[in-house]
Amino acid sequence: YAGVGIEVVTLVDWPMGLGKPAVRQIEAVAAAKDGTHILDLPAPPAPEGGRGDDVAWLRDDLYAVVQTVREVTRSVRLRVVLIDPALTADRDRFSRVCGVVREAGADAVVISGDGLDAESLEGLKRDARPLAVVVRWDAEPPDPVIVSVADRLQWSMR
Repeated sequence: YAGVGIEVVTLVDWPMGLGKPAVRQIEAVAAAKDGTHILDLPAPPAPEGGRGDDVAWLRDDLYAVVQTVREVTRSVRLRVVLIDPALTADRDRFSRVCGVVREAGADAVVISGDGLDAESLEGLKRDARPLAVVVRWDAEPPDPVIVSVADRLQWSMR
């Protein structure tokens, strides 16, 4: 696909991010070496019984995967997919999660846009800076105002 403007996106440890960090590293590095342009890495769920405000579980996992890919190439864009709605429902927790994603060296977060309004999206974008915020919809197409606010849009066809 060289020269045609199509970017290859690879999903690592899809759909829930339940794999061990070493396996996630192997998948991500293999995709990077194979020429993918973008890696979508789901944030693993919080461990059972973990404190709701603690995001340390995420830090260790993401840092290991992102840094391993960065040792191979810096040209791949890494996006962390926040599948668990609890990671975006509370602005304070979302801000802490974005801090971890930034520290790990990723480029963007992918969030669900279902039920999101433009004002909430603006707030989430402020909390995520300088990360890009990719908004994904599984339901109806979004309000045009939200389209103008998002950094990038993605629709899921089910």
